[in-house]
Amino acid sequence: MGSLRDELLKAKIVSRKEARKAAHEARVRRKELGREGIEAERKAAEERRKTEEAKRKAAERKRVRREQAARAEHERQNRLKTIIRNGMLPDIPSGPRRFYFVAMDGKIPFLQIAESVATRLERGELAIVEAPEFSPDGFVLVTREAAGKIAEIDPERVRFSNAA
Repeated sequence: MGSLRDELLKAKIVSRKEARKAAHEARVRRKELGREGIEAERKAAEERRKTEEAKRKAAERKRVRREQAARAEHERQNRLKTIIRNGMLPDIPSGPRRFYFVAMDGKIPFLQIAESVATRLERGELAIVEAPEFSPDGFVLVTREAAGKIAEIDPERVRFSNAA
């Protein structure tokens, strides 16, 4: 295998005259710099290479951390959806009672529910969870057990719970 100059000549990327001129300039430069200058230049180039490598590795670590965080958040959301789906009451019996609570955005909405459901909420058997993906009004009733699991993962989602 030849030198880079030979390869460039063979591929006809540079002419012989250009190759001789480049070799001459390299010799003159080496002579001007001397051994110490060449060594200093080599060390500086090595430092630049190390710095670039460190930056690249740091960027890669940051990207991996971002991907891991996104994956963890996705898994967290999937766990929440599964818990809500398994623990929610399929139909909330409508009735004369308005049950008020505070939503995540600070508003005070209410659910129009039957007296029996209100009693179960007051006793802590049921809880109100903010889940816009499961209900048009954004709130569902879940069992005490489901509310406990949801509160472990995302306490902000549980909007009302009288569980002790």
